[in-house]
Amino acid sequence: MPNNHQRESKTGKKPRQGRKRTSKKRSIRPLAVLLVMMFVVAFGVLIEQAAILRLDKQITNLQQQVNTQKSLNDSKEGKIVSSQNLSRIESKARAYGMSEPNADQYVYMVPKKAKKQKTNMDYLIEWLQKNGLKIGIGKK
Repeated sequence: MPNNHQRESKTGKKPRQGRKRTSKKRSIRPLAVLLVMMFVVAFGVLIEQAAILRLDKQITNLQQQVNTQKSLNDSKEGKIVSSQNLSRIESKARAYGMSEPNADQYVYMVPKKAKKQKTNMDYLIEWLQKNGLKIGIGKK
């Protein structure tokens, strides 16, 4: 019996032998898939970076708005404090029972003289006066 490769078909022709696939085609597919995957990952990273930058810009704008509002509030608070009428405050305090102090309620305080702060030279002179005689320096 003849071999499969040697058999002739019913038409009298030899059967075609199957083409051998080259290794180049098989190695190109995984390389193409790898390149596509790398492109998809890089595109995803690019989109995420754009989103982060957009959020960063929004945060910066909001911080500027907060700082502007804080300075506006501070200036308005200063205006309120400076515009308060002291006589109105006094009349409210008198309504709550405040009265003028008697002469014996006044306390006079006399500030003490501030002591002179010693310098390094003062400490050195003081030390020499105490210990100078021991080491032969100073008064005789």
